Amino acid sequence: MLREAGRQGTIPFAALWSRVGRFKTPYGPVLLKWTMAVSLIVLAPPQDTVVFLIDLTSYPALVFALLIACGVWILRRRRERLGLPEHAYKAPNVAVLIYVLQSIALLIMPWIPPKGGSKGGDVGFFYATYCFIAVSLLLLSGFYYWIRLCALPRWFGYELVEETVSLPGGVKITALKKVYKGGMEDQEQPLLGG
Repeated sequence: MLREAGRQGTIPFAALWSRVGRFKTPYGPVLLKWTMAVSLIVLAPPQDTVVFLIDLTSYPALVFALLIACGVWILRRRRERLGLPEHAYKAPNVAVLIYVLQSIALLIMPWIPPKGGSKGGDVGFFYATYCFIAVSLLLLSGFYYWIRLCALPRWFGYELVEETVSLPGGVKITALKKVYKGGMEDQEQPLLGG
């Protein structure tokens, strides 16, 4: 996921996340995940932390699962408007609907208090803490995206243009360049190219 986000130019330091080594392994993302896993094993206390981190990673995954399922319908509608034929591999609408309903239920259920009250969950603190943190992180990420890719270009009068760059090893990434309005082509600056 990190490598592809880097290749598309949507995160800073795209070259770091996209570059591959001799065995076509993206070392940046692998090293980051390894460091996080080792840190969790070494530093985490054995009780609430592991359960909390598992809960914290599962909630945003459910949000993205819901968005992907809804995206199936959006893409189908767009294909229909463009007059394109249906795709050869198509999930039935009933299956997509069941998946959407399941995702919604799994997103709502953690907010319902357990029998033991506000501290009756599987951790020793407020049962929905991970939900608050996950939603906050998703909102913060959306705010970062809006500031970096929508607001700043409008405020400072430039446009973001995608440029394909080849890295050593044959990897191609998309770097976003600032092109200032008014025909000043010589003022291009790399934004997220790393």
